[in-house]
Amino acid sequence: MEPILTKDEIADLLAAIRAGKVSADFVGNGLIQSKQFLNSTEIDLFQTFKKPGSRGEMRIPNLDLIIDNFSRRFATSLTNTLQRNFTVEREEIATTDFQQSILDLDNQGAVGIFSTAPLKHGCLFHFDTRLAFTLLEMMLGSSPSSESLALDRNLTTIEIAILKTTMTDICTELQKAMQSVVALQPQLTRVENNFRLVNIVEPKTEVLVTLFTIQIAGEPCGQMRFIIPYLTLEPLQEKFKPSIP
Repeated sequence: MEPILTKDEIADLLAAIRAGKVSADFVGNGLIQSKQFLNSTEIDLFQTFKKPGSRGEMRIPNLDLIIDNFSRRFATSLTNTLQRNFTVEREEIATTDFQQSILDLDNQGAVGIFSTAPLKHGCLFHFDTRLAFTLLEMMLGSSPSSESLALDRNLTTIEIAILKTTMTDICTELQKAMQSVVALQPQLTRVENNFRLVNIVEPKTEVLVTLFTIQIAGEPCGQMRFIIPYLTLEPLQEKFKPSIP
């Protein structure tokens, strides 16, 4: 199924056609009927407005405020649960397609797959290897002076089961961060370390990817990614527009 253009994208496309920048005279064999478009280049109209790596917060107004709210709440949750001084800092919100967002994870760390009722498609949270092992060490009782090791191996089934506790805490903080926009009821469905089994939308579906840096007492201890399809948030676009405290 091809993606559907928004009203703004349709308006921009029509303006481009009127200005002669895009030809509307292609026929089935790809030839151009009108001489005035002899220098035109055939393009995929549905890809015209795809901007991989662009600022994702521009697609959804005030999304950055919602995510910053989540960052603060999740940092407090980690601090209270693990008795360390955590900070969670948002680095960027970018757009790409789902397939590329999974490839960027480099098949390392752990991915939590979440449902997002009443919204469709769900979302993902990814802990990189360094963050995953740092959290595991703390949850298993390492001393505050211990230095975390980013081990060069996949997480075991037992380690994934332990990480589910922290992944589940994400549900509560995400629900609170989104409550001014929607009564979200996120639930962790499973945690995976085999990313070939992670599939919530079609490979070329546009997603918003938020990168977070996690710190303990001011020292970086890993990164987390939040991946959510644009189609999931699009129905709420108007609700995001009012100023969010």
